[in-house]
Amino acid sequence: MIGRFRFPTENTMTFETNSTSRAIEGARFFGPRLGPSVVLLRCRLVNRFFAAEDGQPNELLKNIDRDVVVVDWRVTEEELKRELAGVRTQRDAERVLGESLARKLASKEDVPLVEDFPLTPEEETPEFLNLAVTLQYRFVRAFEHWRGNTHLTLPQIIVRTMEETVKPNGELRI
Repeated sequence: MIGRFRFPTENTMTFETNSTSRAIEGARFFGPRLGPSVVLLRCRLVNRFFAAEDGQPNELLKNIDRDVVVVDWRVTEEELKRELAGVRTQRDAERVLGESLARKLASKEDVPLVEDFPLTPEEETPEFLNLAVTLQYRFVRAFEHWRGNTHLTLPQIIVRTMEETVKPNGELRI
């Protein structure tokens, strides 16, 4: 089974799958067919891999509704506004944001086991690249944890990827 559609309320539809690649391909396939009035608003994700002996797929999908942490970007936006209050120059903004990132990395703050976070349909590309990047980073994190690297957090993985792919002058490494 690729996935399943559900209609929890009259005006909402969900697409449920147990694969990040199927979620991305599902968005790319169904998006144009459902039309512009249907947009991706939220994503709910279990941030771990499951072994075959963990249970049948239908049982494992029940994890999607257990201990869900709902992320509200308005909280993050307010924190960012507070940190940038009084900043007057680009250099100061970069310094403040760098310090904020350093604190986040040092705190070992990570994603919850099950997170429900908002998407930005007004910023999404027709190919759903933002969704793809978001899910692929979480896939890498789940894979690293599966391999025993449970000390790695999502922010650390993002920073590591940027360090590996972007030169100090901002050019991409190829």
